[in-house]
Amino acid sequence: MSGRDPDRIRGALPREWLRSTLYHRSEVHGLGNIPDDGAVLLVGNRSGGKASPDTTVFAVAFSTYFGAERAFHPLLDSRSLRPFGALEPTLANARRALDGGAAVLTYPGGDREAGRPSWQRHRIDLGGNTDVIALAVQRGVPIVPVVAAGGQETALFLGRGVTLPLWWPPLPAKLTVEVLPPIHANDEFGGDIDAVYEHVERLMQETLEALAAERRFPVVG
Repeated sequence: MSGRDPDRIRGALPREWLRSTLYHRSEVHGLGNIPDDGAVLLVGNRSGGKASPDTTVFAVAFSTYFGAERAFHPLLDSRSLRPFGALEPTLANARRALDGGAAVLTYPGGDREAGRPSWQRHRIDLGGNTDVIALAVQRGVPIVPVVAAGGQETALFLGRGVTLPLWWPPLPAKLTVEVLPPIHANDEFGGDIDAVYEHVERLMQETLEALAAERRFPVVG
């Protein structure tokens, strides 16, 4: 269902790991909170505009930790991440991937959140999108929040769709990702989709604020 290629992933990991750790000084914590196997819905906050560098950082960390063979699909329209399993961000793709037993990284806030102004960089904006939450509840799969800080410092975001600099590469902002413990929506919330959504968004906001408090300066981290 995608161009995911374990051989290409294994070949790319050393290069991408160096880029993540040297250029963005990336840190990914809490990967052990993700169940060792089976379908899981990873709910992330999207930053960094179209580039979404924190997605690459997380994809590299995930495949390094769990191995290139484990099915992983970030729902993001990214040609460079297709070998890592990137799929067009549709609910149908999320459904098929979960039904196939994959770990699926979703961004309910989508392009709106990725393009938020720089002064809102420490704000979670999932846009009230409960579709993927509902899908996880229906399928009975765990929900794991994935919170990233620093992505919105890789450029100056002046507003939706207005970004400086206009050139590549992005600024070398330090990227930090925190993976939170799994939420079993049916057991913990009786399948109440709105309650689960509010809980996930609140946890993610609290975590992003904690990560932000550890950053001394923008970009530098």
